Amino acid sequence: MFTKPYARSVAVVAGMVLAGSVLVAPGVVAAPTTGSVAAWGPNSDGQLGNETYADSGVPVSVDVSGVLAGKRITAIDAGGSHTCAVADGKAYCWGNNEYGQLGNGSTNHSWVPIAVDTSGVLAGKTITSISGSGGHTCAVADGKAYCWGNNEYGQLGNNSRSTSPLPVSVDMSGVLAGKTITSISAGGSHTCVLAGGKAYCWGRNSSLQLGKETGADSSVPVPTPVDTSGVLGGKTITAMDAGGSHTCVLAEGRAYCWGFNHFGELGRGTIRDESLPIAVDTSGVLSGKTVTAISASSHTCAVADGKAYCWSHNELGQVGNKRNDYIPPKAPVAVNTEGALEGKTVTAITAGSALSCAVADGRAYCWGSNRSGQLGNGSASTLSNVPVPVNTAGVLAGKTVTAISAGGHAAVLFASGPQPPTGVVGVAGDAKVSLSWTAPGDDGGSPVLNYVATAIPGGASCTTSGTSCVVSGLANGTAYTFTVTASNAIGGSAPSAPSTPVTPAASLPPAPVVPPPTPAPVIPAPPMPVVTPAPPQVKPVGPLVKAPGRVSGVRAVLKHGTVKITWNPGPATSSYRVRITKPGGVKYKAWKSTTKRAFEAKVRTGKKYRFQVAAVGAGGRGPTLTIRFKGA
Repeated sequence: MFTKPYARSVAVVAGMVLAGSVLVAPGVVAAPTTGSVAAWGPNSDGQLGNETYADSGVPVSVDVSGVLAGKRITAIDAGGSHTCAVADGKAYCWGNNEYGQLGNGSTNHSWVPIAVDTSGVLAGKTITSISGSGGHTCAVADGKAYCWGNNEYGQLGNNSRSTSPLPVSVDMSGVLAGKTITSISAGGSHTCVLAGGKAYCWGRNSSLQLGKETGADSSVPVPTPVDTSGVLGGKTITAMDAGGSHTCVLAEGRAYCWGFNHFGELGRGTIRDESLPIAVDTSGVLSGKTVTAISASSHTCAVADGKAYCWSHNELGQVGNKRNDYIPPKAPVAVNTEGALEGKTVTAITAGSALSCAVADGRAYCWGSNRSGQLGNGSASTLSNVPVPVNTAGVLAGKTVTAISAGGHAAVLFASGPQPPTGVVGVAGDAKVSLSWTAPGDDGGSPVLNYVATAIPGGASCTTSGTSCVVSGLANGTAYTFTVTASNAIGGSAPSAPSTPVTPAASLPPAPVVPPPTPAPVIPAPPMPVVTPAPPQVKPVGPLVKAPGRVSGVRAVLKHGTVKITWNPGPATSSYRVRITKPGGVKYKAWKSTTKRAFEAKVRTGKKYRFQVAAVGAGGRGPTLTIRFKGA
């Protein structure tokens, strides 16, 4: 079984294909899907995108002064330790880049957004959705799938197992031939897409997460169809999410899951892995309800009839039912609504790494682990087993959350109503006034949908999607002023400043036509001398400072339950970042900084370990080197 260290998924407030998986059923009125990005939680690899490595317990703005300057962000996704966004049809990522999951051709981490490479398979294409996991990232562009990053189990889907720091095309020659992909989700070491109402998956299958009859531990590096001979027979899948080692979908208002189930991840009340889709239990809290959103990580959450439900792992309160223990609920339970969610309608949900978050009435709420500020409420507590509101005193003040995504950290897309239009001008006519104005300088992060111009007195009005319209039915001889309001999907602006008074009047008869006088002959002026401007002065640019290279000469010496690891000094290096796993070699401890070239730790005899080290210099942090060993 493989559980990605920071499973992620994204939740959108309404049924639009946005990023990763679409987590709502059809028929829901679409909400805005553009805005600005904020993030919170752990930041050891720069995944918050705010040009620091400091964790944050409250939302902080992602830096948009660089490659995102002036662009409209339409999708976000929080991966394990990296974050990605779609803006103006292109992909941008930041944070951990150990496997090339940032997609820019390098393995250097970045604490600010950088552009995913478009010189290869993405040249000239428009990206519409994006999804990141612990070590790989995938996107949909022009109805086809593209992936980059870790490919140990074929999760990039290009019939290879070679890791790629640049985007590669998912194989479309087999079961996906001629199909249009509408949604994509990157799981722990597998990937799934939706096309034509059916699900297709590829990558690791050690826990049967691909949804077909294949042997355990058999990875599949090309897309393969999820079985529809059973509970999914004849159904149209409308949403899908790939978790750490299981996968879930929505079809006709019900949830179905398959794969790893040792802790009840499939929501059936059992602990047996399933290679084929099974229906999530509806005999309890989901009885009679319509499921509109689902999200899979190492636990699973859903929205049904405006309420949140979760199941499986709950040791840090991520199920949200006022408990946190090691006896996970194996069937859906209701997320607590006695506190922050009382009386609210949940419209989106996302399951992260021991963390769950939701959107209700335009605000974000989270529950579960808070060891690095993942709850976003500024609290010093290590967890919450009930939902708490994310802080709105800072960057989210007065904003409406439109999408939310949780991995090891959390990120939101947010917007507000537009500012008022300016420069309202009226031109009088017969019982009417023709109006024009300037669009708001700030649309609140969501496009303006319409304008309403209103006459004072009387209240006559006109509505338009442009920046001009005609107010009719006015009294000739009466002076009017006019105000204009702008509205986007979030709400409306305040009225503009009023126009100067305009008085409609009856039309006058046309004046007689007088022929124009004969023009005087035109004598051309002598040509002006041509002055050649001096060439511009170019100031020399100093050399760029590069990040240090990969650490070399790593040696591990084991003696009496202790390991001592040393390495060679590297050029342009001021310090090192190091970390080691817990016994078993899967779950890493926190990163530490050191100026020494040595690391010591206690180890258990016969247990597997992994150790990572990266050099840090004036140019940033270099690539990570990983070694493996057994305790002795």
